[in-house]
Amino acid sequence: MSKTKAATQTATQTATQTNSSELDTFVSLRDLGYKQARVSGILDAQARYALDNIKGFPEEIDDESKAELKSGYQLRYSEMYPNVEYAIIDGNYIPTADIADEFKDKNFEKVVIGIDFIMSFSTQAWGAMRTSKDSQQVKLWTMFNPRRIKYTNYANNRIDDLVLKAKKLIAEQSGRQRTRTATKAFGEVITTTFADLKKRCKTAHIQRGDVTANTKLLDEAIAAFNEVWLKG
Repeated sequence: MSKTKAATQTATQTATQTNSSELDTFVSLRDLGYKQARVSGILDAQARYALDNIKGFPEEIDDESKAELKSGYQLRYSEMYPNVEYAIIDGNYIPTADIADEFKDKNFEKVVIGIDFIMSFSTQAWGAMRTSKDSQQVKLWTMFNPRRIKYTNYANNRIDDLVLKAKKLIAEQSGRQRTRTATKAFGEVITTTFADLKKRCKTAHIQRGDVTANTKLLDEAIAAFNEVWLKG
């Protein structure tokens, strides 16, 4: 990685951490309310961006888009759960921070492991470690497979969040369009309503002998209504 690219990535990570700390610490319920509303607006913008940039979203997500999203989730996950240095002692992975002081100077083999390393293996390669003849690989799988599962669930949940938010936005937009359509066609609604009333009145009078179903009075009432309404 070039120095320029590394510097840019570091700056991006620092900015992300700073923004996160601004939004997940609170000094009062008023502060909580403000930041909750701020996050809600951010989620809306994220869902709109996904709708604009992922073909078929939210009904489907192509593999390339999903991989790019997950690379972002992985970056955030590595911020929440930073890399840890381990000493390999008798084949076991022991965090160096947990080693007693009297043993810290011993020349143990050491490795740094985080979610980037754990997820660098394909599903097939990672699964093969479980039954490997190499006991070291088996111990690696046993130690870190729970973390791989935890991250996978985390990433899938973030995708679900994005899909649900996008579907909600689509539903809200659809609802507004239906409302505008109904308002523009209100005259048609009145015509349809009166036609239905005439039909019901006639049916009630003829079939059920309903004395309140007076078709003549209804026609006069509708005519009187239209005389006023149509002047508008």
